Amino acid sequence: MNKGYQYEVDLSQKYSAFNSSHSGQGNGMDLNFTLGNRPINVEVKYTNTPSSAKNINYGQSAFRQLPNGKWDFTPSNDAGAIERRDLLRSIGILDYINEKWSQKTSIIKEELKKANSRKQREDAAKKERRMLGQLPRIGLIENKAALKYNAKKIDMISEEDFALSNLYQLKNAVQSYYSKKGADYVQIRNFGLYRLSGRDPIAELSGGQVQIPLFDAANVLVRIRLKATGAEKLGTRGYTWFAALEAYGFPSTQIRVLETRGSENRRTPYKFGRFFKSDLDDVEFKKYLTFLNQSL
Repeated sequence: MNKGYQYEVDLSQKYSAFNSSHSGQGNGMDLNFTLGNRPINVEVKYTNTPSSAKNINYGQSAFRQLPNGKWDFTPSNDAGAIERRDLLRSIGILDYINEKWSQKTSIIKEELKKANSRKQREDAAKKERRMLGQLPRIGLIENKAALKYNAKKIDMISEEDFALSNLYQLKNAVQSYYSKKGADYVQIRNFGLYRLSGRDPIAELSGGQVQIPLFDAANVLVRIRLKATGAEKLGTRGYTWFAALEAYGFPSTQIRVLETRGSENRRTPYKFGRFFKSDLDDVEFKKYLTFLNQSL
């Protein structure tokens, strides 16, 4: 069981008193629980450490080279995949790939046909990367257009000197993608719980006493990567190029219990003005949700 899925299971067990379920139980959402009779849908992201948040994948689109040498996204009828491809196409990611690799030919399919072992398949992937050359991440750094080669080398770019259009659409890409899937919030281990749109069921149910912060990452990037797919044990191991969305630089999840109209009639053990984190792993936040659930 991978760590991400284990984290979903752990959260589901932690919130079992809230009629919780997780993706492995067929609910279509990483985590679902109820407050009163209101369903709360949560996308769950696992980070081993705070610094590893930079490598979280928020959706990816496969692409490949066509017989005419052009690169294009791999077809899929999934609504979420279509939306993500449309976004990546509109901000110029395909133009970027085709410009950088216009004189280069992908060899991965032919090399994999000749590979008879795991090492040979890994060597084929290394050869593909050498032949094409690794492209830098591209997107927004501190809300400004940039190319990120590594942690120490970041180049700021402008429309005048780089052939990308509508790059700032990335700003709300993650929010839009998951909220359209039906998620109200995203829970990121080591960071906390964020709402994905103007919709905030917890705030509504609390009468405005608590408000969950908006997922508003300062850095949203597209990473071009060759990624292993399939399973070695099943003999289905392959390698596919992906354009993946990454985001980090999240706002604080510290929230305060607010005194609102009608608060004097709300049965609450919490002093107005008390602070805690909007985080499903936070003991005080869970206590507040438990009280809220009992008072609805």
